[in-house]
Amino acid sequence: MSKIFLLLLLLSGCSMVHDRGISQRLNHWVGSSDSFLVENWGEPSVTEVDSNTKLYTYVLYSKQGPNSPYPGQFAYNGDSETGWSPYPDSLYYCRITFVIQYQTVAAYNFNGDYCLSNILPSED
Repeated sequence: MSKIFLLLLLLSGCSMVHDRGISQRLNHWVGSSDSFLVENWGEPSVTEVDSNTKLYTYVLYSKQGPNSPYPGQFAYNGDSETGWSPYPDSLYYCRITFVIQYQTVAAYNFNGDYCLSNILPSED
């Protein structure tokens, strides 16, 4: 299980462009059941299982990048294989991982070049 948390720690240092609203919107899911999460978000792009912990990872893409990065940050084009690309037609992305413990969302993490709250599924 320590590998999972090390992975999450490494991913947390990779965020480039995001707004504060995404943390608030993702925090809404903490305490929800994993089935409720999947019902609203769909099947995860990747599922990893380790003992009583699961990681549900969703990758959201957009062809339109952020309009203006936050001060001191920059935007870059991302793709699903390398995480970045110099090509202008590449996709921007946001990778969101939920930590599921005992069938309940216990935590989350996100990274990418297009992590904005308006790209998330609704909070129904």
